[in-house]
Amino acid sequence: MEDVQAVGIEPERGGILVEKRGSLLNEELRLLAGKELKISKDQEGNLGLEIKGELYDKIEVKRTFPYSYKDKYILLKDKEGKEIGILEYLAELESESRQLLEEELEKVYYIPQIQQVLNIEYRMRTPIWTVKTDRGRVSFELARRSDAKFINARHLVIKDAAGSRYEVLDYSKLDARSQELIEREV
Repeated sequence: MEDVQAVGIEPERGGILVEKRGSLLNEELRLLAGKELKISKDQEGNLGLEIKGELYDKIEVKRTFPYSYKDKYILLKDKEGKEIGILEYLAELESESRQLLEEELEKVYYIPQIQQVLNIEYRMRTPIWTVKTDRGRVSFELARRSDAKFINARHLVIKDAAGSRYEVLDYSKLDARSQELIEREV
C-alpha cells in the first residue's frame, strides 16, 4: 500500500480508481442498485440483505463518505467483514428497506450532542471534561487539547481518549459558563 498515492470512487467509470506511482488502476467494485436489494431485521436486531435471491445475515453498514454524501455510497459487508458491495443511492431502496438502513446508519454514526459543559479539570496534564449530553451526564478524557476543535465558527467536535466523539452543533446556543470553559480550552 505504500505505493498507493490516492484512492477515490469514480462512479461514472464504474469503480474505484487507485493512483499508483502515476498510473490509474481500476479495481473491481460491486455497485448495488437499490431496486435489487431488500433489507430486513431479525429478532436480535441484526440486518439481513437479499440481492436477487442471494441472502446475507448480520450485515454491517458504513458510509464511504460520512460527511460529504450521507445518502450515497453506502458500504455493505457480510458478517465476516467481507465487502458485499456499495449501494449508490439510499433513495433507490423501497421504503421499508430504506427506513431500516437509515435507522442502522443513525446508530452507527450517532454522536452525543453536548448541551452543557459542567467542568473541565486537569489530572497530570490530561483534560477531563464533564458534560451534559442529550443522553445524560458523562465525563471523558482528551488525549490532547487539539482533539477538541471547531469545524466552523459554531460547530465543535470533540474526540475523547477512547475514540468516542461528541459535538456541539451551535456553540453560540450554550450557556455563558459552557462557552467560557470551551474558550479556555479550544
